[in-house]
Amino acid sequence: MKNPSVEFAGYTVPHPSEPIMNVRVQCHEGTTTDSAMLESLGNLSQVCDHVLKTYRKLRRCSPLRLAQGRRGRRGRRGSVKAHARERDGALGAAAPMQTD
Repeated sequence: MKNPSVEFAGYTVPHPSEPIMNVRVQCHEGTTTDSAMLESLGNLSQVCDHVLKTYRKLRRCSPLRLAQGRRGRRGRRGSVKAHARERDGALGAAAPMQTD
């Protein structure tokens, strides 16, 4: 989100417990700092709107759909190895010991 007419932009927060932020914007000739700041704030607002819209869309999904999306196509929890052991019936079974 770089503005080509801005030469330098930075900010500092003097102390975290105070609601103060110092902003410095330096523009190339022909552009005012006010217009650059307002354009940047508009872009930031659009990004925040997009994030909020995406979050709300995901929140409308049922918990089951969200869980299936996280688990992949199998729809089961656990790793592939654990799934294979479970499928083969080896879960909890020990290998036979060899004796001489």
